[in-house]
Amino acid sequence: MTCSKCHRVYAFDPKGNALRLHDLRVRRLVQKLSGDGQLSVSVSQLWFAASRRTRQQGSDLPGTLGCSAVAVVVGCGLIALGVSIGEEAAVATAFGGLFLVGTVIALIVSAAARRKRRQALPYDHFNALMMARWMVVYGALPTGVVDERVLKGVVRPERPAAVLLCPDTSIAAFLAANGVPQRYGLALVTDVAGVRDVPGEAPVIVLHHADPFGCRLTGLVREALPGRRVVDAGMPPRSVMNVPNALPLRGEKPRPEVVAALKGVSATGALTGAEVAWLADGYTGTLAAVPPAKLLATVTRVVERVAGTGVPADQRAKDLGFLTWPVEGAA
Repeated sequence: MTCSKCHRVYAFDPKGNALRLHDLRVRRLVQKLSGDGQLSVSVSQLWFAASRRTRQQGSDLPGTLGCSAVAVVVGCGLIALGVSIGEEAAVATAFGGLFLVGTVIALIVSAAARRKRRQALPYDHFNALMMARWMVVYGALPTGVVDERVLKGVVRPERPAAVLLCPDTSIAAFLAANGVPQRYGLALVTDVAGVRDVPGEAPVIVLHHADPFGCRLTGLVREALPGRRVVDAGMPPRSVMNVPNALPLRGEKPRPEVVAALKGVSATGALTGAEVAWLADGYTGTLAAVPPAKLLATVTRVVERVAGTGVPADQRAKDLGFLTWPVEGAA
């Protein structure tokens, strides 16, 4: 981990980490995410940007299916030939069977590999190990990157215009570092207990992931604070499902009782049946995947409507703009 020419220690060797990261690429990613330094970005946003290449979906599926189709035709042909001729063509029958077995194995391995890519390098691993390594070498996070420590410096107004609830502390840090709570006089909290601690009856804006917990969170807040104005700011699963370059994550399928709760949310009209099925299959979408400038503009627009112009509480954020995703490119 030392340059042979200048003898300076560096944080990442692309041969030694799953993301093939090196120090210059990390800096380029931060520069791209931050709009050349116009924004601060969170560790989770850097993580998702760094892992995009490992999350490509379907890149090998068409080729695998094409080769498998040829193998099936060849295998069945050999087996048919062997059966029709008899024992004299037993070798053809055996080769046909091998072709078919090999095809099944190839499909299973391909599916497992694609699923593994979608789960490549969890955020906790990236944050705890790779960012820790960077801080050991450089003494701080990459310039322009912030973590949860930013939240400690956010001063809560005595009479906030609204309460912004964001359970993801990394995204909350992103919003705080870019001045959203300060600019609009918001109380920024990360759990329902934090909402209760805010005096008054200011409206509550809920910003969440497209995951089982996030999709139930707005309803949970309304149950915990009856009569309180609560606005769902997204992100909804439909903003991620089948959207090019969105790259949803996939993990374990939620428990039956969680799926049942999601169906209850669907009964209120907040989720469609397709969204429930998508979540039940283990798919999720993360706020970290939304381009930082787009996420900031989305949250700002919702805050201005709720805290500034006072839109009705039941107006859904249908035009939040989560549907614009970055194209693959440099960095």
